[in-house]
Amino acid sequence: ENSSHLPKNAEEIRFIPIHAPAEVMVPPGKLSWKVVPSRPGIIGSNSFAIHLLVDGKPAGTQVVRGRLEIKAEVAVTVTGVQRGDLLSAANVTMQQQDITGIDTPFTEISEVIGKQMARTLPAGTVLKADHLVLPPVVKDGEMVKILARKKTMLVSAHGLARANGRIGEMIAVKNISSNKTIHARVEGPGTVTVEF
Repeated sequence: ENSSHLPKNAEEIRFIPIHAPAEVMVPPGKLSWKVVPSRPGIIGSNSFAIHLLVDGKPAGTQVVRGRLEIKAEVAVTVTGVQRGDLLSAANVTMQQQDITGIDTPFTEISEVIGKQMARTLPAGTVLKADHLVLPPVVKDGEMVKILARKKTMLVSAHGLARANGRIGEMIAVKNISSNKTIHARVEGPGTVTVEF
């Protein structure tokens, strides 16, 4: 039921119980149950609640504590990487690891190639979502097209970016024709927008 929360390439999944539930008495009838992990994404769960139902009605809850081990191929740094580096096939590889306790590991190499490092990491580190950012699509000193919108009207001008910017970020841009600096939102490579 919860397999959609697990990595597609999970090769080995084991639960090692530490504390099994005590025996429980339930009334006669058709027994069913629902297993709920302690963490919604399953990975990192250290206990599972077993909700017992008899004829569809609640008949008690038992908790099994233990260690969940999930082995899957994940993106790992081959070399040490510095903050600001762009990842390439030369500094990242796929490697089977126990991902227990690792939040949001990458299970496809295509998810990390071309992304920029948000922090410095040593070789052998499993890459997680908070380690990476999208690289800037506008660079400091680059000529950009400024699109100004007001309802249905659209006006364009040329500007000079005063900072690096990723899609959705606000950056300072110098309007070439007016010589004024404005703040604009990065829309894509070489394009920023302002609303007035």
